[in-house]
Amino acid sequence: RGPAMPAEWHAMAYDSTRQRVVLLGGFDAASEPVNQVWEYDGSQWAHVADSSPAPTGRIGHAMIYDATREGLVIFGGTDDQSGLLNDTWVRAPLFSRVRQGAAGQPSRAEGSDTTPAR
Repeated sequence: RGPAMPAEWHAMAYDSTRQRVVLLGGFDAASEPVNQVWEYDGSQWAHVADSSPAPTGRIGHAMIYDATREGLVIFGGTDDQSGLLNDTWVRAPLFSRVRQGAAGQPSRAEGSDTTPAR
């Protein structure tokens, strides 16, 4: 049995290529930010182990599915180490950091995200 699924402050996006809802981050039962990835295939949730370097555990981040890159784009949020974050990650299919925000660049948490209609 794997870790418990985060219950709040996570981000979710629909991966239309793989036809799965993906959940990232949020608080665990001890109210600690986690960097877990979960996927829902329409019938059950499954914890996804990822061997690549991953974003720190976070809450309040924005996440969208980018159909061009066929991956998730994750931005910002808050962790319990640095506070507000301004980094950008892509998961396609594994995580890679795209950009670490520069010092003094605005950080964001609790942002909204949308995927344009086609």
